[in-house]
Amino acid sequence: MRYDGTRATLRGRCGYGFGDSIEIHDHLTGRVEEHDPSAGGLQADVSGHGGGDAGLMAAFVRALRPELGGIEGLTTSRESLESHLMAFAAEEARVEGGIVIMDEFRQRAESMPAPGGR
Repeated sequence: MRYDGTRATLRGRCGYGFGDSIEIHDHLTGRVEEHDPSAGGLQADVSGHGGGDAGLMAAFVRALRPELGGIEGLTTSRESLESHLMAFAAEEARVEGGIVIMDEFRQRAESMPAPGGR
């Protein structure tokens, strides 16, 4: 994974034959910090996005089932939809080599028929 920010770039390699490492590249100083995620006590053999899938599903179930220790979601369903629309719009921009106007993209997405004709 790679995240580019204003002050730094974060690069991470986790499993899949690459080993585990996190690097922070400071844009101002050029300094590179290296971190070993396993040094923080993370289990190397957890599955599904480093164990995150299980936690995500547990939180989802608790949000839907208050009797299981209900929690309130951190985002609304609309906010979650918007983040997914942005990801799909970014992919369209990458593939087509252009700029995507979100209002137009959102209208196209929302006017598409539901899968299975529902």
